[in-house]
Amino acid sequence: MHDLGIYFDLIYKDFLRSPQANCYDMVHQILFEDFSEQDLEEIKKKSGDKLKCILIHIDEPHWYDEGDSVSQQFKVFMGLCRKIGIYNADFYVPFFGSDHQQDFKIMNKNYFGWNFMPYNVAFPWCHNDFTSITNSNVEQDIHVDKVQYKFLHMNFTHRMHRQLFSKFLIRENLIDTNCVAINLEDRARTSKTTNSSRPRCISVDQNDDWHLNKNLKNLWRDTPLKKVSNTSIDNHFYLCHYGFLKKAGVYIVSETMFNHPSPYFSEKTVSALLSNRPFIIIGEHGSLRALKQKGYKTFNDMFDESYDNIIDPSSRMESIFELVKDINARSLDEIKENVLKCQDKLSHNRNLMMASISRYTKKVNATSDVSSNRKQI
Repeated sequence: MHDLGIYFDLIYKDFLRSPQANCYDMVHQILFEDFSEQDLEEIKKKSGDKLKCILIHIDEPHWYDEGDSVSQQFKVFMGLCRKIGIYNADFYVPFFGSDHQQDFKIMNKNYFGWNFMPYNVAFPWCHNDFTSITNSNVEQDIHVDKVQYKFLHMNFTHRMHRQLFSKFLIRENLIDTNCVAINLEDRARTSKTTNSSRPRCISVDQNDDWHLNKNLKNLWRDTPLKKVSNTSIDNHFYLCHYGFLKKAGVYIVSETMFNHPSPYFSEKTVSALLSNRPFIIIGEHGSLRALKQKGYKTFNDMFDESYDNIIDPSSRMESIFELVKDINARSLDEIKENVLKCQDKLSHNRNLMMASISRYTKKVNATSDVSSNRKQI
């Protein structure tokens, strides 16, 4: 199998040192979105009757047919395991939060000796640049003096919830006075292959669209998207610790998924927690609750966070619209004062995330060997 990247490599090393790994003769790993049937056949060949587990790395959200509790991707994976004859195996899925818990409850009702279990990690999947995140380049000072805009929002990869929010900003004339970037390129979400000899087994298509209510249908139909760029947003927007976040008082995070069975977190949430700024998450209901369960602080003393409890995606989106209107109605001085009042929470979030990242980055240069009878594939 090809290189999985620094993040997944560190998760693998962390797992090998865990109590769970000590229960197995062999530990394998696969990247869920980019493995082949050959990889599963090799796992079967090498492990034989030995006690084994497979660490399943997932870097793209799954999608569900309406009413289903198991994702389309997991259904395909279980079919492949049956086809190749991988039985009596435990599967661990690393994730930050509670993603796929409902899948596991259904998937573990099987006759093939499969057990699917979560393996909790300290922070969500990030680009490999996370290894450069250190105390020296993540500022301790909140720099309220740098605040020029009330909020910041970036929409680069098109998804329905991001386009809806962008259309809302355009309709309400909230673009010019805030730090906003909107991309017009519609990146097709289609399944591809890495090369002709290793076709992907799992589709990377994603679909969390939903049936819009009347108000959102009108917004979608009547407000065209337009390309928006702000000179404050530099070319390092892909970094988790970009400095231009300091120029806005509130960071509006547009997460990957919005209509999803459980909260899904990515590097976008990591950047928010490191940003020294209060944030709103345009994501699945319960996202803020999940972060609080991980020990992070949110900002209900600064603005109404009841949107996080709304299950219906249309109603949740409209609640976020109203919240953003409220934030925009405040003066810039009031926004700055709000940020100052949140200083303890901001420091707490930054320090907790930094400690989590440090725990893993220290393992990049770790030289300790793992037990030779545990094979990586």
